[in-house]
Amino acid sequence: MQPEQAVFEQYRFERPSDWLRSRRLARSVDAGPQASGGTCLGHARQCDCPGLDGVLTFTEPEVTAAVRFIREHACEGIRVRNVVERSFLSQRQLERLFQHYLGRSLKAELLRIQIEKAQQLLAETDLPVKTIAIRTGFRSEQYFSEAFFRQCGLRPTVYRQHHRASPEPLCSRG
Repeated sequence: MQPEQAVFEQYRFERPSDWLRSRRLARSVDAGPQASGGTCLGHARQCDCPGLDGVLTFTEPEVTAAVRFIREHACEGIRVRNVVERSFLSQRQLERLFQHYLGRSLKAELLRIQIEKAQQLLAETDLPVKTIAIRTGFRSEQYFSEAFFRQCGLRPTVYRQHHRASPEPLCSRG
């Protein structure tokens, strides 16, 4: 199965023309009543209600598909290029959409999901940091520790110690 077919099936588009029609509709909703000829549905960039799988649904199906893919596969060691390969867009276009809808880059979203999972594992398990690094998709313990520190301001072991003493979230960045 080709990546394009997978995306069509995921969104239940039978033909590329259906996908294009959904993009035009999404753009007209963003543009307001003048573009669609109807009542303004608001200028929100994303809906307020989660989708069936807990992923927010965006007016751009590419963003929804990319966010879903990242959330499902972030801890498998995927990279930005893997996300872009599953999209109909170039990396630059997808980066612009992510910046527009999420306020962060593809890489930042991927890293955010990995760090979120690492925080959960640090708080709930006694696994060694190296094992947590591998389980969250990092290629080395050193890079994991540096990324965790940049995101949270604490080293993973310090985060674990503080979290065990006080279960309040400590990661204030990101």
